[in-house]
Amino acid sequence: MTKQFTAALVLELAQKGRLNLDATLSVYLPEYRRDVGDAVTIRQLLGHSAGVPDLVHRSDIMQIVKEPATLQEVISKYCSNAIEFTPSTQFKYSNCGYLILGALYERVTGETYADGLRRLTARAGLTDTGISGPRAIVPRLATAYVVENGQQIKAPYIDWSVAF
Repeated sequence: MTKQFTAALVLELAQKGRLNLDATLSVYLPEYRRDVGDAVTIRQLLGHSAGVPDLVHRSDIMQIVKEPATLQEVISKYCSNAIEFTPSTQFKYSNCGYLILGALYERVTGETYADGLRRLTARAGLTDTGISGPRAIVPRLATAYVVENGQQIKAPYIDWSVAF
């Protein structure tokens, strides 16, 4: 659910002239893997056409999402491999691309993604929308379910710090 909010935050920065959608990632995150950062634009990340590998396709994804991690740790460990295709030649949904955009948002604004999201959702009247810690008690929080062996059960625990 964070992708539309991330896109709105990044597009707002572009609208205000604080970033260029056609600039490469290296302009805003120079510490990111240079060969990829020099080849991928912000617009390509927004449109899922950057070729950045997605961490959800890893065989160890369920273990990864059970452990708390900072955004920088997730990006450096799981979202910094070589690109899978030449940018703008294909579409491939990428959670990593949007994690990178979240890091870019934090770098450009100097504020946390959570604070930016809170500001954005408040303007839209979404007062119960935001990011909370894994141990927070959140009234009316939706619970995820999965179907296993034909039965609906609670989904496995995911530490949402991995993906905002």
